[in-house]
Amino acid sequence: MKKNRSKYLLIVVVVLVICICIVVPKLILLKADKSFKNGDVETSKVLYRKYVNIVPFSSHKAKALFRLADNIAPEDSTFAKMEFYSTGETSWTGTLTIKQVNDAAKYYEEIYNNYSESEYYKKAYKRLLEIYTITSDYEKGRELINAQINSKDSDIRIVAEKYNILYLIFNGEYDKAENIAKSILNERNDYEIYLMLGDMEISRGNFEKAEEYYKNGENDNLYKSYTEMYYKHYNLFGNVRGKSLAQRASELYNGNSEIKGNVTLNGKPVPNAVVYIVDRDWGKRIKGIFPIRSCPPYDGICVRTNLKGEFSVKKLHEGEYITILSLPVLKFSQNKTVLSKNTLNRRIKLKNNESVEYDFSFVEPLNVVEPKNRVDVTGGKVHIKWEKVKGAAYYRINTIEYCDPFELKGSSVFSPITDKIRDIEYDIDIDDFKFKKPGGSFSDNDGLMNVQAYLGIVIPGAYIPLTVSAYDSNDNIITSSLPIQADKDDMILIAIKGKLTEGDKLIIDKKPEEALKYYEEYIKKNPNDVHALMVLSRLYYNGTKVIFGENKKERCENKDVHKAVEIAKRAYELTGNAEYLKETLNAVAFDSNNKNDYKWVIEEMLKLPKSELTYTEYENLGRMYLKLGKIKEADKYYDKFDDLSEHYFIRSILLKIYFEDFDRAFEMAQSNKFKFWNRNKYEFVQNIKKLNKIDKSSESYKVFRTLVKSILIQENGYKEKYNNEISKIKIGVLNSIMKEIAEDYNIE
Repeated sequence: MKKNRSKYLLIVVVVLVICICIVVPKLILLKADKSFKNGDVETSKVLYRKYVNIVPFSSHKAKALFRLADNIAPEDSTFAKMEFYSTGETSWTGTLTIKQVNDAAKYYEEIYNNYSESEYYKKAYKRLLEIYTITSDYEKGRELINAQINSKDSDIRIVAEKYNILYLIFNGEYDKAENIAKSILNERNDYEIYLMLGDMEISRGNFEKAEEYYKNGENDNLYKSYTEMYYKHYNLFGNVRGKSLAQRASELYNGNSEIKGNVTLNGKPVPNAVVYIVDRDWGKRIKGIFPIRSCPPYDGICVRTNLKGEFSVKKLHEGEYITILSLPVLKFSQNKTVLSKNTLNRRIKLKNNESVEYDFSFVEPLNVVEPKNRVDVTGGKVHIKWEKVKGAAYYRINTIEYCDPFELKGSSVFSPITDKIRDIEYDIDIDDFKFKKPGGSFSDNDGLMNVQAYLGIVIPGAYIPLTVSAYDSNDNIITSSLPIQADKDDMILIAIKGKLTEGDKLIIDKKPEEALKYYEEYIKKNPNDVHALMVLSRLYYNGTKVIFGENKKERCENKDVHKAVEIAKRAYELTGNAEYLKETLNAVAFDSNNKNDYKWVIEEMLKLPKSELTYTEYENLGRMYLKLGKIKEADKYYDKFDDLSEHYFIRSILLKIYFEDFDRAFEMAQSNKFKFWNRNKYEFVQNIKKLNKIDKSSESYKVFRTLVKSILIQENGYKEKYNNEISKIKIGVLNSIMKEIAEDYNIE
């Protein structure tokens, strides 16, 4: 009996072992495959991870490892780029982190090391080369290349050969790369190699030779290899139209000047970075051209940095050029860094037979000494201190307003909240924030605003993220405490303590219309509650819901700016703090296109004590008077603005030009206070200097002055008027000034 029981137990154990070791993993794999095919990435990721963790080795494990790795770090996402434009703007796609990529790489490495017979072996090899190249781990990349460069498997050898050529090109070993490529082409035609050689010759300025390579590549463009995904991103033109593009380049780029430079990240060279050199005069020289590379709003040519981080573009004409830098997003997950914009205006004025050096320098973030990350407050002051930055003339503290201030997610707005700080410490008054208008308002697909639009930025349970930036004497950012790819640990987080009102909760629950009714009733019983007054004012200013109509025109339900201002005035009377009232009036002045609103806002602003009027109010008063066509009044308030502001706006200079005070216009234009971003400031200033010698009775001058007024007051059809009248200005100085003005006003 005991023997039978033992046999029974043994059978049960065996069955359980079989289930655990074979059946369960198989079921997990089947479910994972099904989720993968259905596009359920998260579920398949969890299941594949379970499978690879419980199965030591199987014929299916390579597939599970590969799919798990691809789910963690999708191939397309690995190639996501971040571009830094001449205007100081950035754009990027994807949020993949280096941790995710390294996690995926471990699984690819396991396939490469243990599953050489699997169909996923070659794919894993190719993905590893992509990852090592993008993350600049060239030693590992070179090891992989050398390991397979003589492989008997032609597919994997082709991948190794092509990456070998790419690495040689990155290192500037063009002749060696060309010799290896030609030896391969003697054995077989391969359009990708032709394109690599074409791009290489473009970088060298040999456009005729590039055209020949592209032509050969077009004749053999059916072959697809394992480097296709990487090469799609490597290819400077992104397609096989290189022949015609190179032909046009040879017509355009036959000058004798050069732009060269370095790209560094925290003191180290950045290889394989793409630099666009955009010729602003290209379209003026040859009309109807087919652009080599679209770099809005102009066209240009692209080169890559070598392993020393160096780039060079030769055969350039005399003229103006804009630079754009493109780097993998992963670089900024690997490194905490900030782009130091010591030359924010990235326009290069190139002369004949001139070589200009232009560098892109990413530097380590500014170090905040205190507070470290998070501080909990209900109000009062927060002391902020940071380390001194070499070369800094001043600092600013900024806030980042996220669409979701509780989880710090969604769209965000970056706003300076202090004037220039000369010291390395500052006390932020949280109570003052309660009177500040949020830096931005967002509406979701349902037309509902973010909570800050109504509650401001001081919300119990939410965060106010702060950063510190250092600037040089020319107002360029040297560095910031906020790295390019940041997380919560990189910010000063002011955590607001306190209780939410029932009305606040309705807003957070996306019920602004109910909140409006709540606060209307609440104010009747509590007329002196400042918080309630300000929330109600914001509800009326923003409306409770954005309604999108035809042609993307929108209106807001329950929006009433007059009620918003009247309620803001009551809050001002109770507190003596005019900040929120002023910001509401300034917002109406900026947002409205209604002349009656301008008259009303002007009247309300001028009721305030003069001591309350800052450069912001004076600028808005001047701008509203311009919209009303009252140029003399506008000039008076722009003078007050100019006396108080750190900067001169072009409107102030145009007003002086219109009133023929050319000496003052010249004085203002050449001042460091005037930042003519992405325009030719030197030429603009020199032409203003010549205005005193212009014949004021000439037809050209009369047209010029008429256009200046038209643009200043932005009368109906002023853009069409400019385009119709500009050809009548025959005097070069006037024509040049007007064209710079038109570019600044986005007329041309």
